Amino acid sequence: MTGTDDGAARSTGRIRRAARLAVAISAATGAISAAACHDPSGAPRGLERAPLEEWTVLQPFGAWNASRGGYHLATDLVAVPGTPVRTAGAGQVIFAQVEVEGYGAVVVVRHAGADPEVTTLYGHLSARRGLQVRAGESVAAGQVVGFVADDDEDGGPWEPHLHFGVRRGSPSVDDSSLCGLWPYVGYTRACGGWTHEQVRALWADPATMVPVPCARRGPRFCVPEPAATFRGQR
Repeated sequence: MTGTDDGAARSTGRIRRAARLAVAISAATGAISAAACHDPSGAPRGLERAPLEEWTVLQPFGAWNASRGGYHLATDLVAVPGTPVRTAGAGQVIFAQVEVEGYGAVVVVRHAGADPEVTTLYGHLSARRGLQVRAGESVAAGQVVGFVADDDEDGGPWEPHLHFGVRRGSPSVDDSSLCGLWPYVGYTRACGGWTHEQVRALWADPATMVPVPCARRGPRFCVPEPAATFRGQR
């Protein structure tokens, strides 16, 4: 074999190994994604859509946050500042306020027509661009309630994202039973006889509560499991 032939053989071997590696990585990635995806078939009637059109998951529901000392009670969805945030379903706005500590601006919607009944929370909204709804107002599914905040107005040292939470039932906005923190709570607390697990049980994983098929490419809540430990986000 000549030097040229030997070089060509080595090059062909490298290409074949690279191709096999690419196939293996693709298969492994697909397996991880399929295993990690949540089945949305149990989504309640009345929640019709995700609050954003496109996103990247920054922090999933239920992740333990070491700096906060609790389980995360929402899914953090990274999006470009100014991106419209839409209601997951028809309902009534029970809370709409700016300058909320740790959140920036927040909107909370009660979905009395959902089965089971749930309440959705949209945090880290932009006060600069203005909330698009008021407390007491009825909203349709997909109606814009606000916009993803800029980095300097989202309530803390994290990248711009939507904090999307789904609480079971229909708590009043002045409910003080949950460690006196609702609706500002972003993480579980252990207080007043409540354990972290009991507080977490009051909330649902948004990935299982909105009809977004995990097999669909593009917008989805699917994240690798087990959830990692996150620091600093709310």
